Amino acid sequence: MKKIVFFLIFSIYSICVQAENTNVFCAAADGDYWYWAKDKNENVVQVSGTWERALPSNGTYFYYFSISEESFNNIRKLCRQGEHTQPADNKYSKWHIFQITKPDQSNYFAPGRYTDLIDLNSSFQLRV
Repeated sequence: MKKIVFFLIFSIYSICVQAENTNVFCAAADGDYWYWAKDKNENVVQVSGTWERALPSNGTYFYYFSISEESFNNIRKLCRQGEHTQPADNKYSKWHIFQITKPDQSNYFAPGRYTDLIDLNSSFQLRV
């Protein structure tokens, strides 16, 4: 019985920390245009990492896609100079940015546009 419980807990944990894939696009710094980053075979480029959420202290939040610095340097080459390399699951996605993890495990946000979302929990007031 203990082995079954351990296996279930381990399986659930493995699913939760599993890497995800998302598409990569290139965008003008002002957001005026964007296009999918493509490889030499004209396939939309995907990158592996994890979606995470940042919670600034102003009651808003935004999502970012966390990847290694090596991965970011590889995909950054697919965009023209002056453009931002950004993640998106599909063409209807909100604007998101990459968080880059350096080999020493420190990280930083790549330049780009992102959509501020409002945390509804901080917007509600209970009136009695």
